[in-house]
Amino acid sequence: MIEQDIVSGKLTISKLGFYLNAETSDGNFLKFSYIKRPELNAIGVNSITEDQMFVLFLDFDNLTEEKVREQLDYVHREWNVSHFVILKTRERHYHVVTFEKLELSMCRDIMSNLMVDYKFKNVGVNSDSGWILRLFEKRDLDGKIVRDRPEFIDMVCHGTRPYRKLSRAHIELYSRLFPQIRQYVKELALFDESHWDDGETAYIIKYPTSHGDLISEAGLDEMVKSKKLKLEWTTGDI
Repeated sequence: MIEQDIVSGKLTISKLGFYLNAETSDGNFLKFSYIKRPELNAIGVNSITEDQMFVLFLDFDNLTEEKVREQLDYVHREWNVSHFVILKTRERHYHVVTFEKLELSMCRDIMSNLMVDYKFKNVGVNSDSGWILRLFEKRDLDGKIVRDRPEFIDMVCHGTRPYRKLSRAHIELYSRLFPQIRQYVKELALFDESHWDDGETAYIIKYPTSHGDLISEAGLDEMVKSKKLKLEWTTGDI
């Protein structure tokens, strides 16, 4: 082990780690840094329902909107899924939600045949815990928004009444967050409440701040008070 005296240097410390630039007594220069991965505050919802069924969540990365729509047409033709909510998370990145309740095996089968993000697709391969889609913006440790909340693009309905039950809790949650969905719920026979199940709970994933802080930041206060929708908090990554 060689020991040398540091005769000058600069130490910079931040929330994400520290940096050291130093000069030793024999004229050598040392650089050392430690950086931890930035933590992000985010809120998402699980695709699982109260009765252990699943609504279909899809996460498309690096695809055009046109290509995403082609993928959804394919899902409709092959698995008779009646509708899709398209949300844009950033350029060429999309989330898709349906409210029809499917078996876990069918969700896996659909995703295995689509151009869905690889990591997202494989979350449920060896698990029955469901898939997660982000609902709000992502923030860094200082509270700065690093990624905007998803933006509503369209709701594609194929004009056929679903023969599967729809998740009441997911409809309530998404239609409150995106009023455009509420219009479809009101106007289309597709969303007659006779097709809805009796579920009331949507399973929310949060990290890393406290329940109360996230509820307040996300504007979920009124939803928590709602008699039609219950939010149950769990923990995890999005």
